Amino acid sequence: MAGLAYLRPEWLPGVRGQEMPPSFPLYFFFAALQIGQWRARQVRLRNLVALVPDRVTEVTRPTGLVDGWFVAAVAGTFLGGAALALSMFVAGARTYAWSWLGLLALGAICTGVVLCSTLREPVIAEDDGSLAADELLRRQAIATTIPAIYSVPAAFDLVGEGRPPHAFTGPILGYVALCLALQTGVAIAQRHRKLPPGHYGTTDSGTGETTPDTSDNVWRPADGG
Repeated sequence: MAGLAYLRPEWLPGVRGQEMPPSFPLYFFFAALQIGQWRARQVRLRNLVALVPDRVTEVTRPTGLVDGWFVAAVAGTFLGGAALALSMFVAGARTYAWSWLGLLALGAICTGVVLCSTLREPVIAEDDGSLAADELLRRQAIATTIPAIYSVPAAFDLVGEGRPPHAFTGPILGYVALCLALQTGVAIAQRHRKLPPGHYGTTDSGTGETTPDTSDNVWRPADGG
């Protein structure tokens, strides 16, 4: 129903379509990509749990997975965008403001669903090494939600019909640049994360492939881990 308001703005009282963000299809496209990627991960996770149910542990999920860069990217994208939208509303561009605010809310909801789901995924581990790998994969999944992507369509609205007030050109460009810079910080921080020293399987000298340790010992997390 929300999408119909953007596809058929003439159905809304007192609204002209050219006053709404012309880039609105990009928000729905990005949301579909984000949710599609998340759903694919969920399917893979369910298949893995079914394949190795004995490795689903009751260990407390890793904490501190959401770092400062990611929080800043989320806040800059959605809170910063909301502040700009409210400023436009006060300045008189009310249709553009509330419709942009709705699109940002769509992105915030999708990002929140993916983030909360990733943090609540079951821990699949058989030793301290695989527990570290589980944490690293969670961090990677969080980083690849790319919340700042929802700031990009605002730059496309600056050209053509339906653009926001000219007075907001500079703030919008600054907003997009800031969000992308913060998202770059997320990517760089994730790139520098490595697995701690440990045993992550044995390498078959004939094939060069890594095979898991098949020890029958029941693993318990290290103290303080």
